[in-house]
Amino acid sequence: MDEYKVSVIIPIYNGEKFLIKCIDSLKNQSIGFKNIEVIIVNDGSTDNTKLILQKLSEKYLNCKIFHLKESSGTPAKPVNIGIEHVSSKFIMFLDCDDTYAKNMCEVMYNTINHFNTDLVMCNYDKLINDKSIIKKGKENLETVPYNPNKDLDIFNYISRWNKIFNKDFVTSNIKCPDYVLAEDVIFSVSAYLNTDKIIYLKNFFGYNYILHESDFYKSITHTVTIDLIQNTIKGLFYAAELIKNKERYEVMPILFENHIRGVLIYFIKLIDNKKIKIKILEDINNFEKYLDINIKFKEKWADILNYFIIKRNFKMAIVFSNFMRFLYNNKIINKIYRKENADKEL
Repeated sequence: MDEYKVSVIIPIYNGEKFLIKCIDSLKNQSIGFKNIEVIIVNDGSTDNTKLILQKLSEKYLNCKIFHLKESSGTPAKPVNIGIEHVSSKFIMFLDCDDTYAKNMCEVMYNTINHFNTDLVMCNYDKLINDKSIIKKGKENLETVPYNPNKDLDIFNYISRWNKIFNKDFVTSNIKCPDYVLAEDVIFSVSAYLNTDKIIYLKNFFGYNYILHESDFYKSITHTVTIDLIQNTIKGLFYAAELIKNKERYEVMPILFENHIRGVLIYFIKLIDNKKIKIKILEDINNFEKYLDINIKFKEKWADILNYFIIKRNFKMAIVFSNFMRFLYNNKIINKIYRKENADKEL
C-alpha cells in the first residue's frame, strides 16, 4: 500500500510571493494533507524561495525539497526531477503561483481510481484578486470520456496542471527534454498519443489559474528573449516529431495553430536588433516548413504576420510586428482583449 494517495509536483523559480498561498491550498485539501506527497523543485531561485522551502521541509515530513544550483531556464528539468522522486501511484502538478480548489486532489484521485484510466483532467477557474472572471454554470462531477484517436479536439487541452496521471503511464510513455520550453505541449501530446481513454470533468473547476492584476498591464517585452523563443520552437519541434513518428498528421493543424500564434506573440514582444529578429523569423519559417501544413488563424493579424514569414518577407514581418507591439502595450486594448477572453474554457 502506498504511503501517499497522490504526489503533487511543484516546479518553482523565484516564487516567494506566491509559495505560501500555494502550499496552503494543499494543506487545506479535503483528502488530507498527510495523504499528499509534495515534491518541490527549486530551479535556482535568487529570491527567498530557498529559505521558505527549508522551513517547510523542517515542518512537514511529506514535503520533499530539491534545489538546483543554477536555473535550468525551463520548467522541464524540475518536472523531470520531480517525477523521478514520486513514491505514490498518481502524479499531479501545481504551478507555484496558482492554487487548488479545496477538493481538487480528492475528486481527481477518486475519479482516476474509479475509471482505472491513464489520466483524468478537469476544468479550471481564472482568478484576479481571488475573484473569478469566468462565467461558470453549476459545478458538478459529470464525466466526459475522450479517445484521442477519435476526439481530436483533446489536443487543444495541453496544460499538465489540470490533470492527474497514473505514475506508471507517465514513466513508460512521457519524457520531456530538459532543455526545451513548451514542455506542457510535449507532456500532454505524449500522453494523448499513448492512450485511448481520458476522463474529462468538464464542470469541475478544480484548478485556480491566478492572474496577477499588478502584472497584467506590464509589458513582457523585457522578459522575451531570443533564448525564450528558440527554446519554445525546439519544444514544438519535439512535439511535432512525436506526432509524425505516430503518423498522426491530422493532429497537426489543431495543435499548432495555438502554439504558432503564441510564438508570433513572443516575436511581436521581442525587442532586439534586426539581425536577431531575422534569425528568429528564419527559425519560425523552418519550423512551419517541417510541419508542412496550411494553418489558418482565427485572428487576422496572425494570418498577416505569418504570411510575411512564410513568404520570407522578413522586412515586412518586422515592420508589422512593431505596429502590433504598440497595440499589445496599449492598456485600453489589453483590457478589451482580457474581457473578450475571460469566459473561455480550457
